[in-house]
Amino acid sequence: MLRPRRPRLPALSCNARPRARPVVRCIDDTVRPPYHIAMADGRTSHARALDTFRRQNLAWLLMRVVRDFQERAQVAFDDRDHEGMQMAHAMVLVHLPLEGGRLTDLAAAAGVTKQSMGPLVDDMERFGYVRRVPDPEDRRAKRICFTDAGIALLEDSRDVVSRIWARYAEILGERRLATLRNSLAALLDGLEEAETEPGRSAA
Repeated sequence: MLRPRRPRLPALSCNARPRARPVVRCIDDTVRPPYHIAMADGRTSHARALDTFRRQNLAWLLMRVVRDFQERAQVAFDDRDHEGMQMAHAMVLVHLPLEGGRLTDLAAAAGVTKQSMGPLVDDMERFGYVRRVPDPEDRRAKRICFTDAGIALLEDSRDVVSRIWARYAEILGERRLATLRNSLAALLDGLEEAETEPGRSAA
């Protein structure tokens, strides 16, 4: 009676190299195994890295500073009885030329649509800070100009910003804060030059 043949097993060698464990490449470009090491706080090392990335990238830092600045400015405007003023109205204060301008030009300077800027100008006109007058260059168009109350609001704004600057200088120091402002201004200038330079993309 014939016995069934057993399947032959591959020969084992003491010199055989173990298969390399597969690895993945994470966002910080470091090579790590495809599992997460649990930390003492219950989070994984990868989760910590992601959280650090979110809280240390430039956009997040800038947004946090802007939010703090806006909150401080809002409180200051409320204390000065500028009733109804919101931070959205600052686009009118910042971008409207002192000699006045058209709504389309104001919206373009602020980087928003005419439809978005219109209600803000309506509010500012109702508050008494701006007024619409006939445009001497085009009678069909209107020109938006600051009123005396609007100029006074600009003066208050300068004082509010100076007080916020002083608070930030207490934290960073005057020199470091000035360096930060100058660096951001240089960055914006460079970005604007890159956008207007022919043949260059803003990538």
